[in-house]
Amino acid sequence: MIKHQISAEEKTIEIYYCFALEKPKLSKTIEEDDWVWEISKFSGPLSNSFHGLFSLIKIIDESDYYGVAHFDGSVAIYNEKGQRISKYQVAEDSSIRAVRIIPSVAPGDENCYYVITGSNDETIRIDSLRLGKNIRFEPRLLGKG
Repeated sequence: MIKHQISAEEKTIEIYYCFALEKPKLSKTIEEDDWVWEISKFSGPLSNSFHGLFSLIKIIDESDYYGVAHFDGSVAIYNEKGQRISKYQVAEDSSIRAVRIIPSVAPGDENCYYVITGSNDETIRIDSLRLGKNIRFEPRLLGKG
């Protein structure tokens, strides 16, 4: 009260507070080949053809997946169990600083996502990620500067 010059004669004093959050608990770890710059979560339905490729992995619709941006210029895709299902090189001589993965809204593209990356060499790149019997990345757009 002295610090804020509030008189002790006040009848009502408003006190603002917030609850402290608990320290995060480690639930799982994933070993990576390279330094990780960013992790981005994405969700979406996957077709049944994806089940056959990874018979040991139980994948259900609306599962959570993660895109991981690496300092070596690559992006890796992990499933909700922390298993890497794909990795591809985006930039040859630069680190990937940001990654976002969004589902395609085009009719018939239920298994297509757009991987948007930004790297240290001032490039933004959009690739399509197609899931199915074969996982494919296809370059779509490259912006520089």
